[in-house]
Amino acid sequence: MRGKFSIISNVQRFLAGVIDVEARGAAESCLMVVDGKPGLGKTRTMEWWAAQNGAVYLTASPGWKDRVCYMLRELLQAADPTIKPSRTEEKLVQQLRETLLFRNKAQRAQGSVFGVVIDEAEVVVREKRLVETLRIKLSDELEIPFVLVGMDGLRSDMAHTTPQGVSRVSRFIEFTPLTLEDAQQLVRDLCEVAVKDELVAYLHKATKGYIREIYNSLSRIEGYGKKNPGPVGLKEMRGQVLFSDRAGKEVVVYGN
Repeated sequence: MRGKFSIISNVQRFLAGVIDVEARGAAESCLMVVDGKPGLGKTRTMEWWAAQNGAVYLTASPGWKDRVCYMLRELLQAADPTIKPSRTEEKLVQQLRETLLFRNKAQRAQGSVFGVVIDEAEVVVREKRLVETLRIKLSDELEIPFVLVGMDGLRSDMAHTTPQGVSRVSRFIEFTPLTLEDAQQLVRDLCEVAVKDELVAYLHKATKGYIREIYNSLSRIEGYGKKNPGPVGLKEMRGQVLFSDRAGKEVVVYGN
């Protein structure tokens, strides 16, 4: 498959959310929350966006629980691994501010929107001190977007932990199952063989719009198409395995 990244509807909503946060200015929080069920492309999108903009990308660690300094040290190492972290929370915050301001200035000079992405952020939103440290001492202070990413319970977890804090989140972005149009775009962008519309529609329905399963299916469709002539449709793929579902059951094409 081609290595192109597709700007499908979930990605478009996220990018629009970043633009909105940028437009709100210093008077509003720059904190964002991105959630949704597993397999909808959240991590892939965040990694792509971070790479495109020179942003900081970090996966939260369970060890951060009740330990603000642990979180700050790992953030600092992700932002600049050459800096030796201080031992106190106050000095760590200052090191991070200086480092992030420097990187923000450099990326903005290139026309990029700098930010910090924390994936698997459940441990963060369940601890009020962690959320408030990120929001008050870093994101709001520096006017830099901080994006907390996690599963579909992330928003409610944060609301339970810090009702006041959740009201200060500038944007909530929910990743939802892909539309048929999204599936069609993925096929156009990624698949190196011609695929009939009927098979794309079948693929979309069978995968229930989960991008992880669509990627796995496209790999099999492409493999078949490279060994056989003509566009690949239901008739051609009949009896072929598209993907294995989350229970491990093989999903087979039953075409005409």
